[in-house]
Amino acid sequence: MGKGLLIKASALVSAYFELGRKESDIDPLNIEVFTLKGANALGTNFMLPFQNQYNTWANDSSYSSADLVATENQTKVTITPTRDAIGHRANIPFTIILDKGETYSLRASSLLAANHLCGSLVSSNKPIAVTLLEDSMQPENPWASGIDMAGDQLVPVTSIGTEYIVATRPDFEYGERGRIFILTTQPNTNISIFDGGNIAMTLNALNSGVTTNYLQPAMSKSSYIKSNRPIYVFQITGTPWGELGGALVPPLNCLGSDAVSVVRSTKKGFSLIIVAKTKILDSFLVNGVPNHTFLSRRDFTEVTTTPAGEGYSVACKSYNIVDFPVAAPIQISNGYDGEGYFHLGVTEAEGLTFSLGYFSNFSRCEVDSTILSIGKKPDNLDQVGLAIYPNPATSHFSLLRISESKKYKMIISNCHGQPLIERSIEDSSQVVNVEHLPKGFYKVEIIDEQGETRIQKLILE
Repeated sequence: MGKGLLIKASALVSAYFELGRKESDIDPLNIEVFTLKGANALGTNFMLPFQNQYNTWANDSSYSSADLVATENQTKVTITPTRDAIGHRANIPFTIILDKGETYSLRASSLLAANHLCGSLVSSNKPIAVTLLEDSMQPENPWASGIDMAGDQLVPVTSIGTEYIVATRPDFEYGERGRIFILTTQPNTNISIFDGGNIAMTLNALNSGVTTNYLQPAMSKSSYIKSNRPIYVFQITGTPWGELGGALVPPLNCLGSDAVSVVRSTKKGFSLIIVAKTKILDSFLVNGVPNHTFLSRRDFTEVTTTPAGEGYSVACKSYNIVDFPVAAPIQISNGYDGEGYFHLGVTEAEGLTFSLGYFSNFSRCEVDSTILSIGKKPDNLDQVGLAIYPNPATSHFSLLRISESKKYKMIISNCHGQPLIERSIEDSSQVVNVEHLPKGFYKVEIIDEQGETRIQKLILE
């Protein structure tokens, strides 16, 4: 269907879609927040991190689904569902053709959580965006009456990571505790989950597409997740009445944003979740000025187990209508000397509704210190016959003066070492299209006919 929406702005904006609201709603029920991730949501390879805990409601308009939208004409999309989908059998790939703005909804054929499409593959020849929806989930507590939706816009496998901190909501001791769903994207993935400084779970997944379902302890402030290969992490939590919400969790290796604008859209209970390096906690600004009543170091709890040499803290703080008015945008920023990056999430919860979303830059990846040590690392990258222009680049760049050999192989990998573009070239120069890749740092590797390897860093902005 032609349901795709294109949103363009003349400056950077924060945007989210609120599903379930009617225009006349003053006190809406069963809404969910889907944060829009802009160009960072676009990609050509996705895996679907569906949950496998909550059954969906037995109603004709209720589905567990993934909605795809094309950004260019004649986009070829191949989908491999891991379970039976409506109109398609499990593990049998099928292909559809979409023009710009056209959408396709992949829907589970079963209401049972165990038969949802966890780990299904979606690939395309041109950039697409994918939104995951669980509508509507039934709570696991038999006495809870709530039925609610959860979901989020996804990022491609090129923008996921290996380390995550998953915070719990402020009234974590009540109701549906946080559940974390971890999806492996590569074989032989080792996962460790820490709570309170102790290892709570370890897993070795021999295959890709394995979903791990982890229930956070009742009094947990946050959980730290570490893996040896890139994973998706999706969080679902809710209210004491069984109302649920969910969001894709941003990885630690993507530093996040140094400024986020958010708006409270209803009078329901409203909270901010912030994950940040401990060293920047005194540098937060609210609408451009320090405001320690609104947000201060006292609101944070340090995570006891985090990456070596890096201390992280989390804040989960609720705000009343006076402190954070309805329809009054507030900007949270951090001015810590070029390193003030953080992840920010919002929850809205009261009575018969709960929603969760993270407003964070999902592709501001740090460069892995080992990214330039693969192959033959020259002493001076600018004088080895490999030139990239322009660098930083936006949508295209040129490779110039590769070597005396005209034949060579080019590999572009992301900061996790995943190869994204690979091709053989028979020319002394080449224009490379990278407009489908998210902003961030990449490795460009050139291998000539003699096997000599030259490596240079590429920045896309």
